[in-house]
Amino acid sequence: MCEVTKNNFKEKLPEIRKSLEKAKFISLDLEFSALQPLQQQAPRLFDSNKERYAKLRLNLVNVIPVQVGITAFRFDNETEDYFGEVFTFYVSPSNFMDLDRSFYFQASTTNFLCLHKFDFNKFAYLGIPYLNNEGEATLRQKLKSDNLIGENCQLRCEFFDVIKLYGPIVSKWYHKSNIGDFLEMPDIIKKYEHFYEIPYFLHKHFRARFKNVWTYEKNKCFYIKKVSNDELLQLVKCCKLDEDLVNDLTGFKQVFKLLTTLGKPIVGHNILQDLMIMINNFETALPESYTQYKALTNSLFPTIFDTKTIYYELRPIIPKDKLPEDHGLEGLFEYFKNGSGRHLVVNSTAIECNIEPEKLGSYHEAGWDSFCAGYVFLRMAYYNISQHYPKSKKFVSSEVISGLSEHKNRVNVIRGASSHVRIDGEDPTSSRPPWLIVESLKNEPVDVSDLMSMFSSYGFVDIKKLSARGDRVLVAVDNYRAARDISKTFKENSKFQVKQYNALKHSPVARALLLSAVTISGTFLLWLTHSMVKR
Repeated sequence: MCEVTKNNFKEKLPEIRKSLEKAKFISLDLEFSALQPLQQQAPRLFDSNKERYAKLRLNLVNVIPVQVGITAFRFDNETEDYFGEVFTFYVSPSNFMDLDRSFYFQASTTNFLCLHKFDFNKFAYLGIPYLNNEGEATLRQKLKSDNLIGENCQLRCEFFDVIKLYGPIVSKWYHKSNIGDFLEMPDIIKKYEHFYEIPYFLHKHFRARFKNVWTYEKNKCFYIKKVSNDELLQLVKCCKLDEDLVNDLTGFKQVFKLLTTLGKPIVGHNILQDLMIMINNFETALPESYTQYKALTNSLFPTIFDTKTIYYELRPIIPKDKLPEDHGLEGLFEYFKNGSGRHLVVNSTAIECNIEPEKLGSYHEAGWDSFCAGYVFLRMAYYNISQHYPKSKKFVSSEVISGLSEHKNRVNVIRGASSHVRIDGEDPTSSRPPWLIVESLKNEPVDVSDLMSMFSSYGFVDIKKLSARGDRVLVAVDNYRAARDISKTFKENSKFQVKQYNALKHSPVARALLLSAVTISGTFLLWLTHSMVKR
């Protein structure tokens, strides 16, 4: 596995580009700073896809990625095996002048990352910078200004400390130097190489303060050189100081742009939040409109596979005695790698990777998880296509991936009214169990916490009040068996009655409209009767 930080990003970028270009598909995973910072926008089983997107958008707008895992899977035509080249990127928002991002860190998420040995020092000190499109446009606009000076620097105290220390040294050298002489100052880059503002403004300061000097960096050292008029004119003409700064500060966005430009199939497990966080941080602010979000996502990633959705849709054709007990990413990987899932397909292809032995099994490390998502995808793809051909047939990569075409762009929704989001079309109608309504038989409020305690033993349950008095509540469950068991068990309860919810009968809005219709009809009938009597 290749770990990529600010220190080796530029060096590794050509290798990353080459790997992504060769890939048959690319799998992704993110670790991020918060999961659900706005408790009032918590997801619920009652959420439509539009409502869920609105909640996630509010929750994620100030959440940042801290680690991005990318695995480029290539196919060997001779051995007919796959190899995953794994990259783990530590990333951190850019800071330059007033481009200064605020974001959430949630205590529970931090604890989770600590539990799985996330290296916060690499995030803070070595995170690859990034900007989205709006941030890049703002940066370029600022750099067009001719009056950028050290006082614009956020670290201006530190900047002026450097000037105070090195100004006299440079001045003394300048008055004694000749054309072609240079002054070497290694300590500047050594101390401030991760703070792009200070070296940038030092270049501008010394070039403006001293006539016929040029500044440059080489081998992590800051240099000042006295040059002739003609050489200075040529250097100014070829100067890339601003463009180099933009490249440094956009950083990981260059990898994201590669992903979107190449158009390779993207694979992830429960990838909805990952997609939203990537788009918000590396592309553009998430649109308010759910429809616009889907169109934007589809334009960036035309082919997406969510292994969670694929598993749910393939589960009915897997023999019941061979179903995995756990369908989380770790559970599915272990099932297909070491469990009975490994033998669902005879002569299944080998899948290898470049991860060191000591890193194998490092779950919730983005690089490893991205490999696991791709591995599970391939195992399910081979199982799916093998159902339609003789067992002895071997498949090329394009056949395997196209065999899952009916499952593409279906992104899983965790415990919502719909099972998934259809990125490139109309969302599916709900396949969740019908809601239940609980009505008090004693004309008193239903004890929601007591009800939750009783119903939770049957599965995941969500409850919300349906009436102001609280004598009627709506119950959503995550599986049909739970709905049947609850309805059957509490059918003759002495305190409340459980029924299947019917919007026309039980919705407060529908009942109000019905009551209004009855009132209007009654008034009209009374008027008509009165008119006939008068005649």
